Amino acid sequence: MQLDKIILATVLITGFGTANATQCIRDGIVTKVLVGYKEGQVGCPDNGNCIYFEYKTASDPTIRGIAINSGYNLNDANIGLGHLTLLKTALLTGANIDAYDHWGTRCDDIDEIALKAG
Repeated sequence: MQLDKIILATVLITGFGTANATQCIRDGIVTKVLVGYKEGQVGCPDNGNCIYFEYKTASDPTIRGIAINSGYNLNDANIGLGHLTLLKTALLTGANIDAYDHWGTRCDDIDEIALKAG
């Protein structure tokens, strides 16, 4: 019975998260992960704590870059550690990611990452 509640809660949280989001990256291949202050980066109020990454896709080899939402920086109660861990895993394993933006101007940054099995 307890397991049923956990599964239901997980489905509800996941469904709610992506239902209200704009998908910014589909099947992205992470090519670089940066932590700190990236020269010329807009929207990094916490200079040494920002997370930024570069990616491409199989259908478009153009390297693009995007930041994790500044509310998820590494100095924001460590909320950004989950995003950083997923990005490092994707970089080191080659697993694809999907990424979403829930807030404000869509796809100017992202706040949700889904790591996908190859």
